[in-house]
Amino acid sequence: MVEVLGRRNPRLHVRTVDPDKQPTVADTYGVRIYNAAVLEAGGRRIQVMSTDENQIALGILRVVREQLITVCFMEGHDEYPVENFEFHTHFEGVAGHSHGDSASALVQMRAHGAGRLRRALESLGYDVRKIIPATLTAIPSDCAVVVDVNPRTTYLPGESELLLGYLARGGSALLLYDLGFVLEPSLAKGLATLGVAVEQDVVIDPLDHYSTDPEVVAVPVFEQHPITRNIALTFFPGIRSLTLSSPPPGVTSAPLFRSSTESYTRQVQAVSERQPGDAGTARPTAAPAGAGRRVLGAAIEGIWPGGGGKPFRLVVVGDGDFASNSFLPYMANGDLALAMLRWLVREERTSAVTVRMPVPPLVLLTKSQMQRIFLVIEVLLPLSVVAVGAVVWWRRR
Repeated sequence: MVEVLGRRNPRLHVRTVDPDKQPTVADTYGVRIYNAAVLEAGGRRIQVMSTDENQIALGILRVVREQLITVCFMEGHDEYPVENFEFHTHFEGVAGHSHGDSASALVQMRAHGAGRLRRALESLGYDVRKIIPATLTAIPSDCAVVVDVNPRTTYLPGESELLLGYLARGGSALLLYDLGFVLEPSLAKGLATLGVAVEQDVVIDPLDHYSTDPEVVAVPVFEQHPITRNIALTFFPGIRSLTLSSPPPGVTSAPLFRSSTESYTRQVQAVSERQPGDAGTARPTAAPAGAGRRVLGAAIEGIWPGGGGKPFRLVVVGDGDFASNSFLPYMANGDLALAMLRWLVREERTSAVTVRMPVPPLVLLTKSQMQRIFLVIEVLLPLSVVAVGAVVWWRRR
């Protein structure tokens, strides 16, 4: 198959080597195992421990990249860690398992993080590192994009200024602000200058939702944007809404996806105002807002107001769970997260290769299917046993 790819693409030259028959060639390229691929371009060389065409395609993307692109993940506010195991664990004692409004006060173990997102970025050839803005005087200039996944505590004023200053100098940022996170006033003011407001609410969608939970909003149709060009169905476990207003001159903003026309919002408490013992019991007193489509994610780009430097790019989403280990591999969540980052580092026009994330097999049932299974197993089957027993007793009495 790889040889067929080489014959069809004049820029790809394929040479197949049997290390048993040509040990010198294999030794020259440092090949020590069978079924390995060595990729060379522009004096750069990498080795792929597979002959799978998808892995080779990812290797080609890495070897043809002429400069290292660094993705910087923010830390210091209980964000999802990027260096963790790739499975999903919660410490839950007083509330059921949920990712919606009632789960915002739960203590989540470190295994619930963004390790899968980090590995997907590394497979695409990006360099991933962590930064703690509270210990810096400025966001490093080599950070092609700054990512903050589900912070839980509010930034310090100085951290907000660092982030806004980084964007004003032409930086890029992906901000995934989940339920209950409170924006620091100067950060909220800076985003408002760009025409973006992050609301303190949760979106409930009775029409488009995943499984049986209306707080797990599903998005089957996307707005027109380079990020969403090839994205299919995605879902967001507990998401807040955004409000877009007219941006200043030189800045353009666009919604990426919205909820359905039947969705509505309910005000939620800040994470800092909740106690673990109140999870699932404390409910806000504000009445639900009227039904209508809500903006859930937005992309902003242009020249920072009052500046004249390099154009910045910014993506804001009211949820961080969709990019976590639990949900990234399912539906098109991973494709959406990676498309956002590729747009932010200005690689949206390069070839896109799907990153395969191994996950255990799951059986997903709809609400009606679960109801039918419950009726058959929990109701009809016991009643049939009782009925048969009654018939046997009647005939033998």
